[in-house]
Amino acid sequence: MPTLSNYNLLDLFAIPNTYNLSEGTARYYSSLTPKWDVIKNLKTINFIVSFDNLPQGATELAYHNSINTHLFKPKFFVLDNKHRNIYCMVPNIEVLAHTLRSLAVISYHLGNKNIKVSVQEKNQKYSDYCKGWEIEDRVILGWRDSFLKFLKVFWLLQNNIEQKYVEKLVQELENRLKEPDENVIDEISEILYKEKGLRLSDFEKHFKITYQNSSTPCIAGANLEINGVKISIVQLTWGLTLSRQMMQSLLDLNPHIKKVGSVGGVGYGKADELQLDDIFLPKGLIVPSKSGKLKAKPITNHIFTVQENTYFKNKKVSTGNMKTVVPQIGVLSNTATFKDYTDLISGFDMELEGFLDVLEKYPNIEYASSHYIMDIPFRGYSLGDTYYYKPYLEKFFKTFNRGKYYCFERILNFAIA
Repeated sequence: MPTLSNYNLLDLFAIPNTYNLSEGTARYYSSLTPKWDVIKNLKTINFIVSFDNLPQGATELAYHNSINTHLFKPKFFVLDNKHRNIYCMVPNIEVLAHTLRSLAVISYHLGNKNIKVSVQEKNQKYSDYCKGWEIEDRVILGWRDSFLKFLKVFWLLQNNIEQKYVEKLVQELENRLKEPDENVIDEISEILYKEKGLRLSDFEKHFKITYQNSSTPCIAGANLEINGVKISIVQLTWGLTLSRQMMQSLLDLNPHIKKVGSVGGVGYGKADELQLDDIFLPKGLIVPSKSGKLKAKPITNHIFTVQENTYFKNKKVSTGNMKTVVPQIGVLSNTATFKDYTDLISGFDMELEGFLDVLEKYPNIEYASSHYIMDIPFRGYSLGDTYYYKPYLEKFFKTFNRGKYYCFERILNFAIA
């Protein structure tokens, strides 16, 4: 991506006069922008592509839609009390393009057509942040803290704790709309102690969990042991660039990796009976052909050789081809770009191609990939209608048999086999 200096934001995206900002799209894009009152009066945004923490004395600005914040979101801040000139820290160029698009659409909607943007890219590498890490021969890529929450639930089920108590724990651990109720956590810990002589605090000791952190929360990991098998859990990245860097960095740390499994969300593209939070397992990767048209490249996904789940099951499962999308300046919709390939593309993600680009140079490594459906864009379910919409999340966070847990259990079975 070229360095930008004093560009007009709306010159970067050709937004037609007929553009209709739906409520769902507005909710999603507003989760990537500061408050609309700030945007209405904004003059300049200075972007910094870096893993750095915010500078000393900075005041972080709130998102307009603060539902479902996560590690790779842009961080807007000011260095004084004025909000007409602001800064934004983004971890990679894909997040930068994603953020620019969101800001362009919202500022256009609000009538502010004179925002100037500049970009400073620090060219930091993933490998700079994981030096000295110990990477085991079996690796699981996913949201680290989410996997550890799943593992705690998995442990309780293995210890035959009554499911109604485990369900209460899931609702507390996975509800990102509020902090966990410590009274519920204590209640379940007491039940575990009375029935099994264990406490929830024994969880990390039981699995011999050790954490591997860095100066940025975007790059983190943990090592653990299950049934005598040592596994490294590594925080999933966001975007093609970082997924390539991460996979290569892990192999540089341990060239003898035997298995890699990944779990992530997916935008689903098939017109069938599958619903939100069902499962998609890729069999192919969509890549350009020599003629420039897209084609499906078969992949060996070892998830199909793994035994079925014991605890999290009864999910509808689909297979097909995955397209890894890369947000780009000038492109208003990642998925709409591929509307002529709906018969070929079954799912959209942000990382798979990066993993496979590296792993194809290591043919002896077994790879497994499992995904839960987060949005179904061609059926009108955008992320703004699901993971960035409070009424949906309030219902969803009460769910016990979650697609993410299905994927984690399946990938865990793969890793320890």
